Amino acid sequence: MKTKFIFLTFLAFAIGGFFSSCEAPQQDNMTQAYKNGEILMNKIINLYYRANEDVNFTGAYQQQLAELLAGNALDTIQVEQLQLVDNITKKIEIFSFYEKILQSAQTDIAGEQIKGEIISLLDAVDSLNNEKYSEKTKKIEDYVKAVNMQPAIAVYEVSDLVYQIYQDDVLSWLQILTAAYNKYAATIDNIPDDVFDEQKLEKFVYQPYKGKKTLIDVYKLNLKQDAYEAKTKFNDKATMLMSIFDEFESVVQELSKKSPDRNYVYFSNEKIFTQLKTLDNE
Repeated sequence: MKTKFIFLTFLAFAIGGFFSSCEAPQQDNMTQAYKNGEILMNKIINLYYRANEDVNFTGAYQQQLAELLAGNALDTIQVEQLQLVDNITKKIEIFSFYEKILQSAQTDIAGEQIKGEIISLLDAVDSLNNEKYSEKTKKIEDYVKAVNMQPAIAVYEVSDLVYQIYQDDVLSWLQILTAAYNKYAATIDNIPDDVFDEQKLEKFVYQPYKGKKTLIDVYKLNLKQDAYEAKTKFNDKATMLMSIFDEFESVVQELSKKSPDRNYVYFSNEKIFTQLKTLDNE
């Protein structure tokens, strides 16, 4: 009888330990996922600042200089800075709200605090006056205000909305920067040869070439290559972050299910974190 009691006691502890071990990794998976999301948002916000400042200014300056060298009078050159980001303040506000939601979701299990933060984000999205997002914001608002609101599901729906905003901007950037580069390259090609000084060109063309015409062509090619590499580097980072965001959204969607696949979430978290760390080294 005593042996049976000991066995039953051991079995109870074993079962209790099993369930607690299942619960803890699940919570750890969710916390790690949301932490990855915070890191991701921080990188996206920094990218928006760069798009609005460095990329806009550099593109305009390069085009203006090319127009000047091509023989256009300075007072006739009309080159506006690239407008990659519209509503920059609101976009930053949206991503900041989303980052805060992910932070709160790690501790606000009941979702009471998250509700207010989501509503603030939805208000910011509505202030963009973009009908493309209106139906989605209304749907999320109705769900958040419902009695049976589930925080994980709400976070996923918001993630889907924010991802759509970022994706739309990235696709727009690709078009704008490609058009800007094509215009710049065409203007460089139209710069007359007599603008260049052969002796000075020799200091900028490091390849073992000679002859003014050859040096001019190589120098023009180098100018275009520099602009192309700068454009490509920015686009690559923007699209890489979009790819990571897409995978992160899939993880958040999995976490919103009643019985998430813990292995999928764990390994996806590891992959996303590694990708984000890789971007730090670029």
